[in-house]
Formats: sequence, C-alpha cells, structure tokens
Amino acid sequence: YSQYMFNQMALNPAFAGSKEALSAAMFLRSQWTGIDGAPKTESFTINGPLKKKKVGLGFAVIADQIGPKKSIGVMGSYAYRLPIQNGKLAFGLRAGIYKFTYNWASITHKDPTDNVYDNNASSKIVPTADFGLYYNTNSMYSGLSVTHLFNGRLTSVSNQNGDNAQFSPHLFFTLGKAWAFSDKLTFNPSLMFKSAKNAPKSADVNLSFLLDQRLWFGLSI
Repeated sequence: YSQYMFNQMALNPAFAGSKEALSAAMFLRSQWTGIDGAPKTESFTINGPLKKKKVGLGFAVIADQIGPKKSIGVMGSYAYRLPIQNGKLAFGLRAGIYKFTYNWASITHKDPTDNVYDNNASSKIVPTADFGLYYNTNSMYSGLSVTHLFNGRLTSVSNQNGDNAQFSPHLFFTLGKAWAFSDKLTFNPSLMFKSAKNAPKSADVNLSFLLDQRLWFGLSI
C-alpha cells in the first residue's frame, strides 16, 4: 500500500476506467530479504473504460506470503461513472475469491513431538467483496473504499483448534491534488488513511514531483 498513488486499483474498485484508457500495473514488494519467511507481496491490475465511457471494468490478482502462509486473490471490478462538474464520480463493486494455504511442515516447533500439525499443508478458498467511491478531475482525485465486506471464515486454515479467525473489513480513504509549476514540473501531494477493526489507524503522506512528464521523485512518511 505504500505505493497507493500508482496502484489504486488494488484499493478501490471504483477506480476502474478513471484514466480513460486501458491501464495496467504490476508491483513486487520484498521485505527483509535473506530472512526465512520474510514477507513478499505481488500484485497485477488492469482496468479500462467501455466505449461509452460510463462503465469501467477491472481485474486484479494479489498474492501475499509471510512465514508458512500464502494467499492469492483473484477479483473482478465493475464501476459506473457519472459526470459531475469538471470530473466524474464512480461507484464500484468488486467480487472474487482468496485462496489461503498454510504449510505446517515449514514451522519449527519448540516441542518436536507435538503432532498438532501433522498435515503438511491445508488450504481454504474464501469469497470476498469490496465497495468503493471515486471522484476525479484532470488535477485531483478522492476515493473511499471498504474491502472484505464478507466476514469469510479462515478457522479451518489458521487454527485447527477451532478458534475464530475471519476477514475483517478495511476502510481506505485517498486524496491527491496536482499543481503544475511549469510545463516540466508538477507537484502532486497525496495521502491515504486506512483503518481496520482491532488494529491501529494509520495514514501515509506522499510529496511527489513529476519531472518532464517522465520521472517521479518524492518523499513518503
């Protein structure tokens, strides 16, 4: 999510078609390289408007790995876009599935005789659905989305003792504005606010510049 300003399709289904052209993005994030079980995330998104420009369609694949857990989500998005003043307001829905796989054999147990995880691996497929709003003009955007509307249960995968584990809805709010200082330099600050149940709320602020319509540079906090 740290590169949300370039990958909003991963956050908000209403973003589909907002660039008025077919658009694709691919991201890879690898943390703590060299440490066993280190987090790794990959995502691929593609979206575009239909001919009449009122409907946008999108597709996303998001994969995540940390320790013994691997997940991959495949989702399709639909956005309906309405002209409002100088921009367009879109209402978006996304639906798909996540497959979670736990490789119990990769865990080193404190008690090697403990056979609670005798199975080498277990997996479960969980449905998911997201909703979003997105408004954009030529120089600004604002988006609000809620992901994981279904509280899909992961119990049989994440804890074989039967404790409750399930998807929790996540809220995302994004806002960005561009100021053109000249034909060759544009300032584009943005922010993202995110919140989830039983987790601390957080915000990312990005101060970026576009040089000669080709090179981005900036700072995120």
